[in-house]
Amino acid sequence: MSPARIQRFVALLALALPSMTAVQTEAGARTSIRPDHRQHHAVAYDPAARRVVLHGGLTRDRGGIDAPARDDLWSWDGQSWRLISQHSGVARVGHLLFADGSGGIFVSGGEPQGTTERWDSRRWVTLADDVPLRRSFAAGAYDARRKRFVVFGGRLNAENKTAGDTWEFDGQRWSEVVAAGPPPMLGAAMAYDERRGVVVLFGGRNGPSFFGDTWTWDGARWQRVATTGPSPRFEPGMAYDARRGEVILFGGYHPAGRHGDTWIWDGSAWRQVDISGPSPRNEGFAAYDASRAMTVLFGGCCSGPAGGALGDLWEWDGKRWAEIK
Repeated sequence: MSPARIQRFVALLALALPSMTAVQTEAGARTSIRPDHRQHHAVAYDPAARRVVLHGGLTRDRGGIDAPARDDLWSWDGQSWRLISQHSGVARVGHLLFADGSGGIFVSGGEPQGTTERWDSRRWVTLADDVPLRRSFAAGAYDARRKRFVVFGGRLNAENKTAGDTWEFDGQRWSEVVAAGPPPMLGAAMAYDERRGVVVLFGGRNGPSFFGDTWTWDGARWQRVATTGPSPRFEPGMAYDARRGEVILFGGYHPAGRHGDTWIWDGSAWRQVDISGPSPRNEGFAAYDASRAMTVLFGGCCSGPAGGALGDLWEWDGKRWAEIK
């Protein structure tokens, strides 16, 4: 075997080892393992189970070899990771993950599919296959007051076109909401501000244009509420901190470089927090764990091995970031 083939074999074997360990713990038993490094994944908080859940994404091993889209499903309770399913049956990148508070966990959009699925504790069950929702890198958040999952923009997979439309999902079906709002964009961040009853959207891009405006959606109309704050960027991590009544934003990408800054939105203005934390990244997606009042951030792009995805876990307590080893 040539040296190049040996090197590739070793890299692929190293990528498979975490999954081989996980096979022995499929039933959801607690493990000492954790998700491997990844980007284009999705995270959400499941209030019914009091845990943060993570699904899918793309990994890149130390040899720089891109792996296929992942379909594993994990949860984090603040103490350890639990492997819910190694092979959940739905492989996605650039998708959305959300929970409705009554035990329902949903995945929607992304590549290579585009269907909306609900996890039934063993597998994903298809609920909807709306052709317009076959998109990736859209912004999404669950509006708990109106019990609607809100989606804006993204890249239409079939047309490779950036969208600027608003859709809502009521748990059974999607419906388009015709309302003037932000320009077409992908990679924007979105979170539901429960104190003020609005969905908050920031950033995004469309081709060479990067956005730094802040918008809110109240279920009837979009309103641009700020044009100052974090610099224009796409794919930052963002979550709503319910205990403190504020939205936290971290990182994001711009051609000038990846960001590693932390910002707080109080409903009327942004302020930057001058504190150290995770390394600069985009796709370091975040979810707020309401049971522990912690914002959880995992992975992202792209300072990992060979310029690949990251696999570190961080938590924000309202004052500082702490890496969880």
